[in-house]
Amino acid sequence: MKKFLLLIFTMISLFLLVACGVASNNADYSNNSIVSDSTFESSESSQSASYTLKTYSSTDEYGNAGTYTEVNSQYNAGDIVELAATVKSGYNFVGWFINDTCVSEDLNYIFTMKSSNITIEARYNYYTVSTSSYSDDYEKAGTYTELKNKKISVGEQVTVKATLHAGYNFEGWYINNVCVNGDLTYSFTMKDKNVDLEARWSYYTVTVKSYTDEQGTAGTFTKKSDEKVSAGETVTLNATVADGYNFEGWDIDGVCVSSELTYQFVMEKSNKTIRVEYSYYTFSSYGIVAKSGWLYDTPIENTIGTCTSYDNQKITSGDTVKLKATVCNGYTFEGWYLDGICISTDYEYTYTMTNASVSLVARYTYYTLDVCAYDPSTYLIYYTDDLGDVSFYESAKVQVGETITLTAIGKNGYRFVGWIHGFGGIIVSTNSTYTFVMGETDESYVAVFEKIQ
Repeated sequence: MKKFLLLIFTMISLFLLVACGVASNNADYSNNSIVSDSTFESSESSQSASYTLKTYSSTDEYGNAGTYTEVNSQYNAGDIVELAATVKSGYNFVGWFINDTCVSEDLNYIFTMKSSNITIEARYNYYTVSTSSYSDDYEKAGTYTELKNKKISVGEQVTVKATLHAGYNFEGWYINNVCVNGDLTYSFTMKDKNVDLEARWSYYTVTVKSYTDEQGTAGTFTKKSDEKVSAGETVTLNATVADGYNFEGWDIDGVCVSSELTYQFVMEKSNKTIRVEYSYYTFSSYGIVAKSGWLYDTPIENTIGTCTSYDNQKITSGDTVKLKATVCNGYTFEGWYLDGICISTDYEYTYTMTNASVSLVARYTYYTLDVCAYDPSTYLIYYTDDLGDVSFYESAKVQVGETITLTAIGKNGYRFVGWIHGFGGIIVSTNSTYTFVMGETDESYVAVFEKIQ
């Protein structure tokens, strides 16, 4: 019985082993069958394709621009790829490009590998800042931050500075002839374009001169010949004036801007030509003798009188001139005359000089006295003592106010009859002695005699 059971168990086992072998040869993995990892990987590798990923950079100065993940390898579709780039100062990272199309502007780029070969470009660029100056006198005008095509990253802060020398003006920083900033220090944020900055200066001049004919003797003044003066600077000019001259003032474009010897002004952005004006006026004085309404130029001698004499002497306006006149016997001082008008009858006179040339005349005159003898019987006039002793005067100059005493005594058979005032006049006195005061007129007296019968 036991042998029979063992036989049955053996046959059943063989049947089961045969059934399992058949099932293994006809397996279906679509029904979540469990397999080992090694079996799956081996199956995928045999079924998936790989693709080439390559990175490069065509930027001219790549070595200086930055670094990037350099790849030239095989990747399977679906693989996650990470690329990283760095950028150096002065350069800008433009982005990752595929077929000239930017796929990312970030330095780090993560993407999923496609079912195709991919070539990716890491692209960089740069922009420059240059500074220059075209001012004529640049080296004298000032200094500035000199940059020559300096690479500046976009977004970076740029600061340029200028200095200014005396006599010059800083006009500002210019781009394409447009002033972008007028300060000596200029800061700006770099943009994605090249920048050419011009530091521009200018200057304005002051010239001071005088056209006065006799400037060398008229006075002194602050002389300037195209001297550079910075706008806003205070300029001080000084002048002096010599005796006999007048300081008329400081003149700009025909307009007197100041009549003071010291003139200050604030320099503007324009050239200044300033003229110093001097003038002079002359003073003359001399004596003349007036007679019968006529003026005769007569040298002043001791026989007539004296007066303070000036011959076109330069006298400063406002100065005083002291004049003095004397008169000799027989002459009369009429006074000091200006333009035919008596301005003083005093012998001593002080004149204050005005802004005009002056010629003062010390005017003298004289009056004459004639005394003669007359014989009516003969109608003869005598200036001799044939008729008697007479105080004879023949056109003698007698000073006004002088007291004259006349005497007449007959002789040789003549007797004195009287005194006649003027020729053909009437007898004014029968006394042999006659006294009168000389007036401002010519006088004549006649001693009349008659013959004793």
